[in-house]
Amino acid sequence: MEVRNLITFVKIAEMRNFSRSAESLGYSQSAVTMQIKQLEEELGVPLFERFGKRVKLTPAGERLHPYALQVLNTVQMAENSVRDAGEMNGKARIGTCESYVISVLPEIFKTFADHYPKAEISTYTAETEELFTMLRRNDVDILYFLDRKVYFPEWVKVFERPVKIHFVASPENCLAKEKNIPVSRLLEQPLLLTEKGIGYRFVMEQMLAVKLWEKSVFQKKLALLWEVKAAAFQIFYSKNVIL
Repeated sequence: MEVRNLITFVKIAEMRNFSRSAESLGYSQSAVTMQIKQLEEELGVPLFERFGKRVKLTPAGERLHPYALQVLNTVQMAENSVRDAGEMNGKARIGTCESYVISVLPEIFKTFADHYPKAEISTYTAETEELFTMLRRNDVDILYFLDRKVYFPEWVKVFERPVKIHFVASPENCLAKEKNIPVSRLLEQPLLLTEKGIGYRFVMEQMLAVKLWEKSVFQKKLALLWEVKAAAFQIFYSKNVIL
């Protein structure tokens, strides 16, 4: 199984078009077609379904894709391992959220650039679900994002840490000097949030909804308890109640 055929396979899976993939790789379309044909004959299964000029992976192609990415990453690591670390070059494509691009990553990029001045870094921002789609298509190499815990057997998680949610208010706000503020009171205030659909806002909304739901359930149980007590009191004193 030739590495160049796997490179072509991954590129077509990413772009879903033979001619554009050939142009991106610097090959003729006939050369790309021949490489995929060789790979399919070697594996004994079709890897792509054709729909006019568009293509998509077959079930066999879907199963091969993560392994092809793993092989290509291993090849890249092997090449990097024999180079002088001080002369590391190449390009790292990082998928992340917009807030990290302006808050967390600049300092990391500066440190990285000091150690590896010949390396190139590019960032791509999207919501978490789209970031993983980009990773599967080989549009990015690394994901660095803020969201709930996720687990995918085909990816390697190298770093994870919890992040606290903070609500910031003006010193003049009525809640500014209070402690242990109930969620219900917090939500009475106007909140400045990120746009809907952003991963960490979705997680926060879920957490707040759970808290409010728990409070609602508690209040309903309390109300039901008083109703039961009232009913018991009424039954106990009423001679006309039929059980």
